[in-house]
Amino acid sequence: MDFAFTEEQTMLADSLAKFLAHEYGFEQRGAIRASGEGFSREVWRGFAEMGLLGLPFAEEHGGFGGTPVDTLLVMQALGKALVLEPYWSTVVMAGNAIHLGGSAAQKNALLPAIAMPEVFGLHDNANISKDQNEAAKLFDSVLMTGSGGGGGGGGGGAGAKKVKTKDEIIMEQA
Repeated sequence: MDFAFTEEQTMLADSLAKFLAHEYGFEQRGAIRASGEGFSREVWRGFAEMGLLGLPFAEEHGGFGGTPVDTLLVMQALGKALVLEPYWSTVVMAGNAIHLGGSAAQKNALLPAIAMPEVFGLHDNANISKDQNEAAKLFDSVLMTGSGGGGGGGGGGAGAKKVKTKDEIIMEQA
């Protein structure tokens, strides 16, 4: 068994380490932490530009077909830099939940959307407003389950029932 990283994995780890060293120094992290959002949209966009947001998803879902080892390398670098951005909750946890439990329509709509730099709604510190409204609308529009006619999910036919959004659940608890 060969446990060595591939050349591509080494390049991924090196590129991310250089990006974080330049964009995520101790002072920069402190400023991000003190900001109202608690994360940096610019850093998140940088992650998108590097392909990190779509890394673990299959190519047919807008991703790069990365392996768990690729995700491990990303998480290792993010942990070392004490990154505050919601990579774990958005890409790894939500992305895998959709990959494993979503209908084909949900996978086709949501997994490519996660790779967009505007999607932050799955993070507790997220403020879905302004440029995030479109991403929130996309998530809300595909989180539909059909209870008859047409198979699983994504439909809006007779008997369709809307799954509650995060905002609806929060409003119910208030």
